[in-house]
Amino acid sequence: MNLVIALDIGGTNLRGAVVNDQYKFLEVKVLPTPLNDVNKFLKEVKNIIEQLLIKHPQVKAIACGVPGRVDTLGGIDILPNIGIRHVPLKSFLETTYRLPVVIKNDAVMAAIAEGNLGFGKPLKSSYFITISTGIGAAFIANHQLKHSSEEAGHMLVPFAGGYEELEKVASGQGIVNLAKHHGVTVADAKTFFLRLSQQDSSIQPIFQQWLGYLTQFLKWVDRYYAPEAFILTGGVLKSKAFFWNALQTAVPHIPLAMATFGQDAGLMGAANLAFSLI
Repeated sequence: MNLVIALDIGGTNLRGAVVNDQYKFLEVKVLPTPLNDVNKFLKEVKNIIEQLLIKHPQVKAIACGVPGRVDTLGGIDILPNIGIRHVPLKSFLETTYRLPVVIKNDAVMAAIAEGNLGFGKPLKSSYFITISTGIGAAFIANHQLKHSSEEAGHMLVPFAGGYEELEKVASGQGIVNLAKHHGVTVADAKTFFLRLSQQDSSIQPIFQQWLGYLTQFLKWVDRYYAPEAFILTGGVLKSKAFFWNALQTAVPHIPLAMATFGQDAGLMGAANLAFSLI
């Protein structure tokens, strides 16, 4: 049975798992993510891998999702939530373990999991969207990553007589920003939707504007990618009862689905890519 190591690196925790070719987690480790120091970061990544290798030394590949920009060769320009730049993670792991290594953005890893192993598994194509603090997306076709768009949140949309980045007005933090522009203070997206449920008259027009940005984004994706399904996840989707039907109405011919794997999507996607290296 083949085994791989999957890593899901966030601004708070490093999560690592040994995964078999049936996509079962044989062992999972969680360590705090060191901040603002590349060397400490690399040392802790090595630490979590070493802990996983103690019982499972026969792993054949390593894959890692990271919260930042990754180029086509696996180079990491910046991990803003971790406070480090120019991170040589791929070369460090290849040199240390002499195993094939792949590095991708964490939203891309989740998209691969959902497109290849989750709701999108029986489909020819799917478009994955995460709406949390920011907005990330990726297009999966024929079970291959065709377009990764961790920069999806940076596309420009009309705002206040000019233009603004989509995630600045449509992500979880974007909802806060949008409300502030209208002179309304909300602590977070959860509070915003709570006030909406209480029929707060100051919230309703802001909600409609926010919903407009999302529906226009879906229509744009539909026009350029024509996916068979949209697969959504992220903290804002915890309040989907308020807007799910409206989003579906915007693209009535394309089913909307919630992501299957939840917090394990990053690990599952990393495992899927790791097995492709063997």
